[in-house]
Amino acid sequence: MSQSVQNYFGSEEAQKRALRACCHFLCAIDWAVSDRLRLYDDSRHAFDPAVPADDALKCFRQIYDELVRPPRAGGWGIARNASGPLWTAEKTFEFLKAEFSNLPWGGPVNLINFQNIQTTLLSSLEKMKSFKPLKSSEWPTMAISKVLHFYNAELFPVYDNAVIDQKVLKRFKNEFKDFCLAFSPPWNWENTPTFYRNYMGWGAYLLGAAHARFMEVFAEWLAKQPGADLSKRHFDAKRLFATAYEYTLIGAYADSYCGGQSA
Repeated sequence: MSQSVQNYFGSEEAQKRALRACCHFLCAIDWAVSDRLRLYDDSRHAFDPAVPADDALKCFRQIYDELVRPPRAGGWGIARNASGPLWTAEKTFEFLKAEFSNLPWGGPVNLINFQNIQTTLLSSLEKMKSFKPLKSSEWPTMAISKVLHFYNAELFPVYDNAVIDQKVLKRFKNEFKDFCLAFSPPWNWENTPTFYRNYMGWGAYLLGAAHARFMEVFAEWLAKQPGADLSKRHFDAKRLFATAYEYTLIGAYADSYCGGQSA
């Protein structure tokens, strides 16, 4: 019998198994922790008020270019299926600094406790709809989540279509649906700011009920990944709440659905 996703957060043994399974699963789609952590360092520099404006924008442009670059070229592919040009790096950078200035790295708001700013968060998320034009009227969840993740990985989780949407949430659909109905009814699976907010809310719920050493175990696991080199990073791995949420969800899917492969 497959385990509840909550068990992977509430049990240290199950969390460790999920993280091992996450590695095995993501190896098939270019697992590269060091690249992501490098972008976290770039983000800390780009959004540091003490950094000169020109240097900060130059650093953010490196993040933006990597996000836009197609996966086959080593990027994150956020421009896929766009019906028009994305916001420029400059416009995106200025918007993030202005609209999310109260949600910085190392600030008082993170994925565990963001519920108190839900109303203002939804308003800010809605303003980003034109970041990536789509032929449909949908909000570009995938692209915006990735941009926001590299603004603050303590708060904003990545929501991608291939893994989170098509695998993780379908595997744990009933648990996610039950949470959403209690958290923010009515239920729907449409790409909207509310849906992404609900996905964040599920993270807050799961992390809030996690075992006492959850983030410590995650940081210990992250430190062992090739190229992690946490001692030289400019962030605290124990505060990467959104990253820990994402990787544990993926590992929970892999362990429960794919037979574990986590030995």
